[in-house]
Amino acid sequence: MEPREKIIEALKIEDHLKRQMYIAAIVSTEMEKRGTNTVMVGGSAVEFYTVANYLTRDIDFVAASPDQSKNN
Repeated sequence: MEPREKIIEALKIEDHLKRQMYIAAIVSTEMEKRGTNTVMVGGSAVEFYTVANYLTRDIDFVAASPDQSKNN
């Protein structure tokens, strides 16, 4: 299944935290396939850590090697 199709499927997940973590996993996996390791940071990391006691709508990542992401 293509990443786009996976994200469309993820949008059907009703639980906000599960949906967000699934999408984060898709993005992280696709970046890793392209040679860039990522780490989830910011509000999305806090939301995951607190099991949705802190809510955010975005997912923030930091690339382990920012220069690599320019080539992919």
